Amino acid sequence: TQHTEVVVDGQTFYSGRLSSGQSVEPPAGRIVSVQIPDLTRVTVIYNGTRVRPLGKLTSGRKLVFINESL
Repeated sequence: TQHTEVVVDGQTFYSGRLSSGQSVEPPAGRIVSVQIPDLTRVTVIYNGTRVRPLGKLTSGRKLVFINESL
């Protein structure tokens, strides 16, 4: 398990520990950010497409998605 935080338009949607097989599906928002300590242990899907960040995946990351159509 690892602590994950999902923020949608400045409001915390989810903050807690996720175990293997669990998922979080936030509502659509203009700005969605996901804080993940280890990207080797999760799969991030945004708008139906798997996101594969560059660089060292064992380093914690904050991924920010901006939807300009909203």
